[in-house]
Amino acid sequence: MSGFRGMGLAVAMLAASGGVAYVTWSYISAKRKKQEQTQELVAELDHIQLERPVSDRPTLSAVRELRQEVQHPRKQVLVLGLDGSGKTSVLNSIVTNRGSHSTAPTEGIHAVCLTNGKSRMEFLEVGGSEKLRPFWEKYLDNALALVYVVDSTDHSRLPLAKMHLHQVVQQNSMLPLVVLANKQDLQMPPPICR
Repeated sequence: MSGFRGMGLAVAMLAASGGVAYVTWSYISAKRKKQEQTQELVAELDHIQLERPVSDRPTLSAVRELRQEVQHPRKQVLVLGLDGSGKTSVLNSIVTNRGSHSTAPTEGIHAVCLTNGKSRMEFLEVGGSEKLRPFWEKYLDNALALVYVVDSTDHSRLPLAKMHLHQVVQQNSMLPLVVLANKQDLQMPPPICR
């Protein structure tokens, strides 16, 4: 019986190490493919730059800026969550170092930049309304980390928040994630008894 246990343990360890190896290989392959695509795009931009007449300065400067953006993409902390979860209030309290409660929903994108000497961190909040949620995945590639804000007092929408969080994680499973249970300081409404 102990021989079967030992063999089962060995098979399980082999499967686990194979899974880790596969994930690592997939990540490295994706990184390499992205680098190749970036190099191809830079080469295309160089070609465009050579074809343009010298008198077309605005276009050349735009190509140079685009080329620099492709070579050194901006990285930011992406802040997502359902509408009303308190994303803007969290960002404002980080910037001002004091609590504030904003009730206006974010329509589109809200960007906040923190600078401390040579250090710079950008926070990019994308609105959480139903019409804006499909656009979340477009911002994942430039994200350095993800902060997912959940309204901890809105129990009826917790399953919806969980579903959208899982969808985002499936899009980029290697992205560092912080789930923030917001509004814990607020008093919960009394349960409805019938």
